[in-house]
Amino acid sequence: MAGESTTIVIFGATGDLTRRELIPALFQLACKGSLLDQLRIFGFSRQECPDDRFRESMGEGVKEFGGLASRIGEWDMFAKSISYVQGDLETPGDYVRLKQWLDHSEGGSGGNRMFYLSVAPGFSEAPSPIWVAPAWEARKDDGCG
Repeated sequence: MAGESTTIVIFGATGDLTRRELIPALFQLACKGSLLDQLRIFGFSRQECPDDRFRESMGEGVKEFGGLASRIGEWDMFAKSISYVQGDLETPGDYVRLKQWLDHSEGGSGGNRMFYLSVAPGFSEAPSPIWVAPAWEARKDDGCG
């Protein structure tokens, strides 16, 4: 995967799990050199939240739960990879907007995308975007859904 970009999309990103667990864990992996340099993280959630406020909130979580105090410089570099897109899981047009953000941030180069559902159980059956649906349906067919 050398040279390929990777994008992680966290659905339900303004929730407690992202702030307390996901971002601190990803930051720790980055500090250990275990993540690709071309990593991007997109938070996707209903709450209105500018990129800088989302990064600040995630930084507070890393500080509280992930040992940020001794790694401020590393956090500043890592935080540049984090963006936020407001959207609702039940609004198909929001997936289109998310895809546009992803395509733009990747510069048309594609790469790898990982989707993490950090949402309440009732949203696990929310409409999935066309570009996620085939993998989602395959997972269900394998008895994992």
